[in-house]
Amino acid sequence: ALGTLKLNLLGFIGSVVLTGASFTLAWTQFISGHTLIYLLVGLGILQAFLQLKFFLHIGSEPKPQWESLIFLFTVMVLLIIVLGSLW
Repeated sequence: ALGTLKLNLLGFIGSVVLTGASFTLAWTQFISGHTLIYLLVGLGILQAFLQLKFFLHIGSEPKPQWESLIFLFTVMVLLIIVLGSLW
């Protein structure tokens, strides 16, 4: 239970830091244009992976890792739908 609390706290702090960094970049407009957009998307993807690891515990389940496979399949289907729609 204590290990889970530490992991949740670490994930929470990481999420707050990444959210603060994104907000600060957008608010101050220190960087603008496409660079800002790419940086914000990158920080968002990093935060998504952080939350998947620390809160949803994707990848840490015992074998067989069905939850990870189901999640990856869901991501693949969503990418096919979104990219197919854009194409």
